This record gives sequence, structure tokens and C-alpha cells, in this order.
Amino acid sequence: MEKRIQGGLATEQTLSAISSTVSSTLSTGVTASSAVITRVAASATSVTLKASNSARKGIILYNDSNGICCVKYGSTAGTSDFTVKVFPDGHHFIDGPIYSGVIDAIWTSAGVVGAMQVTEL
Repeated sequence: MEKRIQGGLATEQTLSAISSTVSSTLSTGVTASSAVITRVAASATSVTLKASNSARKGIILYNDSNGICCVKYGSTAGTSDFTVKVFPDGHHFIDGPIYSGVIDAIWTSAGVVGAMQVTEL
């Protein structure tokens, strides 16, 4: 049986092969049996969220503050030198490829109330 896909027709066998390739690409096989959770208070100066860890399998960041946080994969985050912004009640996760270096952060304004919840796998 043939099915229409963008650009032409594909057989069930072709679709099955594509599905198998996508599934194996998405499944990395990386598992973690433990997690370390820390809370880092909001700061208008650069702070370290996590030190380097070559055994890191993933990380989840949750901004439970009322301010925007600039997160940097590397040392000394700045409001114009960062990797990603995490908005209030927002989250960011690293699940592959895993960055194992230091992760720093800075909030975009002073007087922010709250913290970044950091879960390292």
C-alpha cells in the first residue's frame, strides 16, 4: 500500500524504516538513577548554578523568581553574555548533547524575589 507524503509516494516499508530511524535517533539510552536538587537565590551579579561535572547526564532549570534570568553555559554570565533566558515560571533543560562545564546565571534586574531550582541528573 502506498501513502502520500510531501514530495511523492512512500510504501509502508519506507515509512516503517523512517519511523525506526527517528525512534533510534530520539532514544539516547541515557538514564539516571539519582538527582541532586539545589536552589540558587536570584542575584543581579553572576552566580554559579552548577559547577563542572563530567558525570552530568542532564540538567533541569526552573525559574521560580519574579524576574528574567540569563543563563550561561560557561563562566560569568551577563545580561548581554548568556546562552538562554529563562523567564519567570519558565524552565530550561539540557538532555543531549550534555554540556558538562560550569553553568552561571544573572538576573536582569536587582530586587528580584525567588530563585532558580536546579536539578542535576
